[in-house]
Amino acid sequence: MPEDVVRNVLEYLPPETLSTIRGASPEWRDMVDSYVLKLVETGELQDPEGRDLRYLEYRPEPWEILESWGNNDFARNRAPLSEEEVAARAESFDPILTPDVTYEEDPVAFNEEFQRMLAGYAELLEQGGTGAEELDAALYSYFQMLLRGGRIVDAATDNPLPTGTSSSQVMQLLRNGQARWIAPEEAAARAESFDPILTPDVTYEEDPVAFNEEFQRTLAGYAELLEQGGTGAEGLDAALRSYFQMLLREGRIVDAATDNPLPASTSSSQVMQLLRNGQARWIAPYT
Repeated sequence: MPEDVVRNVLEYLPPETLSTIRGASPEWRDMVDSYVLKLVETGELQDPEGRDLRYLEYRPEPWEILESWGNNDFARNRAPLSEEEVAARAESFDPILTPDVTYEEDPVAFNEEFQRMLAGYAELLEQGGTGAEELDAALYSYFQMLLRGGRIVDAATDNPLPTGTSSSQVMQLLRNGQARWIAPEEAAARAESFDPILTPDVTYEEDPVAFNEEFQRTLAGYAELLEQGGTGAEGLDAALRSYFQMLLREGRIVDAATDNPLPASTSSSQVMQLLRNGQARWIAPYT
């Protein structure tokens, strides 16, 4: 299991739970010990006098650290997370929650496995305690990322849930089977399908004016469909949101004046407006 995924799993567990799963197997012991030692190395654990554990004359073993931490003899202290760290943690939920079977292969098995994994986080939130607030914040960031990309949809209509839906509502709908989570591979396949449609016949290097004009005509067709509403508009909007989020992450939408990538938080409506106004430029896929 990748280190960032392991950290995301362990990040929100209280020391008592970490001690329990540490004894589950040699593999989990090694993962928990590495995680605890990482907290020490990054200066996140302190003794009762507020001294950094890194600078103690005697370095406790991981199991001793967990025991003292659970008894409130050691405390965790760290600076607030940056926006980049929050985004990275949000995205790291994807590999944890992605079932082994795809939705296309077996929808029932996919949903059952996803529900089991989601239930673990729901239980942690319901229990409260150490890390619960941080877990709630990270899940909120994660679910908002999914909502912006159209990756949580109404199970009956396949239409995306509105952005701004609270974490508790999202989890409730997912756990009740009223909403469906779109796996990253499925979202990527939906998003990437726009590339060949939007790619002009002429390259930007060959003729920037013709490239932009052809791109604008194609994009205007989508904008018109969204403005008209009706059947399929919500699904199209969700797919475009997912597509633009992919482009923003890859740095493929840039400021037309500076050539600098637009921020990853730019909304799909803003992206389309900037593209249509000529204030932003779309970067064609590599061929």
